[in-house]
Amino acid sequence: MIINVIERAFIVICELIKIDKQVCHGAVKGFGDVLLDQLITKIADPLRICQRMMMCPRTVRKERVKEYAQEILKDKPETSIPTPTKKSTYRILQLSDPHVDLQYEAGANAACSQPLCCRPENGVPTSPENGAKFWGTKSHCDIPMRTFDQFLQFASKNLDVDMIIWTGDNIAHDIWHQSMETQTVNTYDITQEIMKYFPNTPVYPMFGNHEAYPADQFDTIGNESAWLLEQLSDMWKPWLDEKALSTFREKSYYSTVNEKFNVKIIALDTQVCDTANFYLIKDPTDPLQQLAWLRQELYESERKNQGVFIMGHIPPGDFGCHSLWSARYRALVDRFTNIIRGQFFGHTHTDQVQVVRSFADGSPVGSIYIAPSFTTYANLNPAFRIYEVDAETNLLLNLHQYRLDLDKWNSNTTGPLVFDQAYNLLEEYNVPDMSFKSIDDIVNRIKNSTEVAETYVFNYDSGAIPRAKLTARETAHYYCLAKHSVSEDALKCLGLKAQIGDILLFATQLLPGAWYIDKC
Repeated sequence: MIINVIERAFIVICELIKIDKQVCHGAVKGFGDVLLDQLITKIADPLRICQRMMMCPRTVRKERVKEYAQEILKDKPETSIPTPTKKSTYRILQLSDPHVDLQYEAGANAACSQPLCCRPENGVPTSPENGAKFWGTKSHCDIPMRTFDQFLQFASKNLDVDMIIWTGDNIAHDIWHQSMETQTVNTYDITQEIMKYFPNTPVYPMFGNHEAYPADQFDTIGNESAWLLEQLSDMWKPWLDEKALSTFREKSYYSTVNEKFNVKIIALDTQVCDTANFYLIKDPTDPLQQLAWLRQELYESERKNQGVFIMGHIPPGDFGCHSLWSARYRALVDRFTNIIRGQFFGHTHTDQVQVVRSFADGSPVGSIYIAPSFTTYANLNPAFRIYEVDAETNLLLNLHQYRLDLDKWNSNTTGPLVFDQAYNLLEEYNVPDMSFKSIDDIVNRIKNSTEVAETYVFNYDSGAIPRAKLTARETAHYYCLAKHSVSEDALKCLGLKAQIGDILLFATQLLPGAWYIDKC
């Protein structure tokens, strides 16, 4: 009864600030129950009330990041990272955030009042230039399936791909329309398309925040999200071995080994750090015990002298990822810098890097690569990337970024589409290699070189926005986000130059509270 009253109040407020009525009702209906249930459960927890009133002894204590890092780093070896031999190489395709819209319609209104446009429900635009284009529209629109199909045709014929890393977010952005029954339709369709064009290529998939229902809401305590894991496990059986499938079905994350290249792929469920995942309110401490599991997986690969690729959806340094989680992830990367060969994420829709820094002296011990989205949402060109890898050491040699020039191709409705190589990292940023030091040098030049900063931001937006001069605040934003893999550190780096959006997103991290250890 109380929840219904609160939900109605949210709907009234939502409509008063002139958000589309249909969006208001759908969003509150989808998210209200989860948010209020988790808040009420946490507030009304008898043990917390008892301890807050000092009527019973405390059974837990806060765990500080510093003590966690000390424990993790106590046995860090003095080993060095090998030098690539370049005798032979292989290529990884990373696909992220396709957000295919199965209801996309050319000619529909691309300038509608809802968060997602270019659909029949949005009607006809008042001006012809606002009509949805055939292959995609740089607006608040997702991508039609025909464009995704053309991408797979192009990549399979031209790029000699040895493995695919698919970092999630497959469903359209119409979160107010969604239901559990339709939530995995896009993932199924995309899975079938990839199998069609890459029947013999290893594929390593992971879901994003939009695959959950409601969006972002993944149960880290109970089994409310078991339906999603069951369906995805069935879809991805051809790609994952039995051990990986079993772990994924039970825990939502997995590891598997590509025997040909002797590299372990660790796929993380980043819903454990998603600040919009209300299930974390009740208990934010190492959700699903994923970090503890990750540590053991890394120890195993270290004993075998085996390189590791880590993949997931939300990058650790994003303001939408809890700093208490990402700081501990940073400690693990610091400890196992000797075997982690690549870290691949998506979610932001933008082309980014982040540097992971040592707890001891702040030196670079890891590089996080954040791939831009294949969807155009919002105002972007469809993009994907290829990593060139040294086969003997599994070290990254180069990054080749591909984009579709929508302005050019929307005048041709027959195809086949050609995706342009926008740049390769070594030439674009004039660095000798993809070592941690080289990536850190690029980041430092964002701060110190106007030319590098403008190039980085042009690529950040997938070439969809013309190069422009940056203000000091804008430069600081891009520099600090790239300089740090923990959003709290990025916010300190920004200082008074922090943008209001960054501050508000960071503020959402405060709701779950501290991490605790010694639980009963």
